[in-house]
Amino acid sequence: MQPLNMTIEAQEESGPPGGGVDPAFFEGVIDRYETPLLRYVGRLIGYANPEKEDIIQETFIRYHKNLLESQEHPPREPKSWLYRVAHNLAMDEGRKVQRHRKHHEVIQTETKEEEQIEKDMLEGIIQRETGRQALDELKQLHEEEQQVILLKTIQDLKLREIAEVTGLTVNKVSYRLNQGLKHLASRLREGGHFG
Repeated sequence: MQPLNMTIEAQEESGPPGGGVDPAFFEGVIDRYETPLLRYVGRLIGYANPEKEDIIQETFIRYHKNLLESQEHPPREPKSWLYRVAHNLAMDEGRKVQRHRKHHEVIQTETKEEEQIEKDMLEGIIQRETGRQALDELKQLHEEEQQVILLKTIQDLKLREIAEVTGLTVNKVSYRLNQGLKHLASRLREGGHFG
């Protein structure tokens, strides 16, 4: 994987005539969103998946290209734009991995490091001592519910931003979030994890 800054510098040299991106602004966007996007994409496709860094790099390359081609410098909502692109690229990668697994019947197990990272991320949602059980129960929810719960609770996105990332309406996001949290709470109660 080529370093992101080298790729961007090469694109700036061959960019469109009269176009340009303020390097300080772009570096600020990378500094602010790279780590949260890596965590989000890692949760979607697996922390051990080496493609997560390529997905984030491709997200920033597309954002840079968008800045070069757009008349609006900078766009008003880079957070939503970046999460939407990273989400779509991660979903594409997830579908590719699922096809590969199905075709080759590969069973992937999570490492203890991944479990610890996921457990740490859920601490803000539930009590520390029930983190592992909540993670197991969260994995049992529908993928759509998992995604909105993660975007809301872990990434701290607003409902409007989640709607932009997932392509759903705000009402549908709110419904999935409420239903997902109800299902998660119900599963935890049934398992005796909290009263």
